[in-house]
Amino acid sequence: MSSNLKDQIINDLENKKQPQKKRTELDKRRRQLKRYSFWTVCIAIAIAIAFNLVLEQILQNRDHFDWTANQSMSLSEASKALLSGIEDTIEILPLADEKDFPGVQGLDFLKDLLNTYVRSGNGKVELRYLDLERDPSLVKELDPKQVEKLQRGSLIIRNPKEKKIKVLQPLQFIDRRMDQQTYQSYVTGYSAEAQISSAIQYVASKEHAVVYFTGAHQEDPREEQYRFMTQFLDYNNFETKDLESLSLDAIPEDCKLLVMLNPKVDIRVDEVEPLKKYIASGGNLLVFVDYSDEEFKNLNSVLELENIVITTNRIRENKAGLQLQNNPYTFFASEDKSPIQPERIQSGTLLGQARAIQEGLNAKDWLQVSRILESSDQGSLEPGAKADPDAARAVQSIALIAEDQGHVGGDNGHGAKIENSSKIAVIGSSLMVSDQVLTVFGNQTHNLQFLYQLLSWLVPASESKIAIPSNLPVSYVVRSEAFPYIPGIAVGLFVVLPLLFLIAAIAVYRRRKYL
Repeated sequence: MSSNLKDQIINDLENKKQPQKKRTELDKRRRQLKRYSFWTVCIAIAIAIAFNLVLEQILQNRDHFDWTANQSMSLSEASKALLSGIEDTIEILPLADEKDFPGVQGLDFLKDLLNTYVRSGNGKVELRYLDLERDPSLVKELDPKQVEKLQRGSLIIRNPKEKKIKVLQPLQFIDRRMDQQTYQSYVTGYSAEAQISSAIQYVASKEHAVVYFTGAHQEDPREEQYRFMTQFLDYNNFETKDLESLSLDAIPEDCKLLVMLNPKVDIRVDEVEPLKKYIASGGNLLVFVDYSDEEFKNLNSVLELENIVITTNRIRENKAGLQLQNNPYTFFASEDKSPIQPERIQSGTLLGQARAIQEGLNAKDWLQVSRILESSDQGSLEPGAKADPDAARAVQSIALIAEDQGHVGGDNGHGAKIENSSKIAVIGSSLMVSDQVLTVFGNQTHNLQFLYQLLSWLVPASESKIAIPSNLPVSYVVRSEAFPYIPGIAVGLFVVLPLLFLIAAIAVYRRRKYL
């Protein structure tokens, strides 16, 4: 064999081996790339886990992130202040299995909100889910007197030390409003925080301001026409009771405020003296009275001691811009500067069928009387509801308050010293606090704020302990907690981690580029 042929054979053999070598090197690089990709993913997962662990340690005693539109899983400053001041351990007890609670569409955030109460309670708030079907004996344990009618799905707020409970129904946490045109209801907000915080305040408080509502004078039924007002009192740590008649030797001693909701007939003669004694001993009285042909001579005999008179005049608002739907008897009144209102509120309070309330002729040095609601300077009086287009037009008084300090320091007749002055408020319209106005108009008018300020003045804050902000109707808006770590966490989530993944992706791309 010639040398040339031999060299050619050798070259051919070497050329056949070369692709095999290249394939071996390529397989090696692929295996390396697989290992590199595997470890890159592992490192990324480890970084994510470590980041979450660190984040959990940072936030374990603080609020978690709340991405809901109305911050429904965060607590307002009022709730946080309430939780920071409670002394006894408070139990939150949903009467349902945890996986089934609350069982109401639209309240998916409720379980997280309850957990937020626990985290914000500084060890004073406990959460336990109880199943009445599995253990029916819980009913007797939670409500020994069987007065609360406990049922599955209810939410109980309990203070075991004081043996006090408050039962809430999650279905009532959703606030709805009726569209007057389509007659369809729609959700206007969620009152979960307002109701839960108020319930905690109720069971944690040692005392409550008791509000009595009179009866037997054809008063409007509050459970039908004033449910919002009653609920508002309940939310603000008042306890409401009914007093069917004033024919008693004395008004109950626990009465901090006596309310008359639009009586249609006068009080009886035998009711005058107990009412006078109640006021003289430092009692507080609130009267809402629409226009009617009733003169209220006996009630006036009590109010005249405080220099207030219920007249028989109906008020007509002649300024068209203040009338509701061109009705001169349903209009927007102004709040005058007074002990309950530091600044004048122009035309913000809606009322109707208003009766004129005026000062009497019994002015005393120890008696301070203030006008709190009035018409515009185009208001006129209609004696006996008889329209008179030529009647004089002027500012008309719709509501007065009086503070009587004349009996402070004296004896209440039972050997106790009178420490507080009596406060009286007479409002010439009940429509302004009715469901017809408060549920339809909500915060569009100043009515709810007016009611809050009036109650705060009538019952000292130290007794009522009102915590719900004045701008809150049943629905609420909460604020997320200012948290100094949030900017850094946001940078880590949205900048650092994506950047790390980008770098890893570029490295993988460069290694695969020449394959």
